[in-house]
Amino acid sequence: WLKTGVLPMEMLAPQEPPEPSECGPTMSRRASISPVSMDPLHDAENHAKLLQHEVELNPKQNHIRTDMEMWLIDRIPELYGVDDSEDLREDLQEDGQASKLEDVLQALTDPVLARKLLEDWLHDVPDPARDAFVKEFLSKAENILRVS
Repeated sequence: WLKTGVLPMEMLAPQEPPEPSECGPTMSRRASISPVSMDPLHDAENHAKLLQHEVELNPKQNHIRTDMEMWLIDRIPELYGVDDSEDLREDLQEDGQASKLEDVLQALTDPVLARKLLEDWLHDVPDPARDAFVKEFLSKAENILRVS
């Protein structure tokens, strides 16, 4: 074929694809993407996420919510025996406190879930102090939604 410049037919004919065992396992999708990782309701560790829709509050409720955020800024460091929330893990700092308040406000229709959210968040606070704090937190949060 080098002399004539014409390739033999066997070189032009399409070849059968190799058997999968010859190339390794076949994959139907990219390994880094799974249906769960594409699900916006789960995080990277496959934990369910709460939907982050802000609760609709009127101006009076918003004022009470702001007061509660200020209460949290004082109380959380006190629970942990530190002077400033900057000395706490990130989810206990001011942004984390506001986020947890939003989560609880959304979950108040299910009191068991609301309590669990707080207990999990404050997992490393001694039980008596945590229980008293959770009770007060839930009472204040319920009051926000009760006010009209």
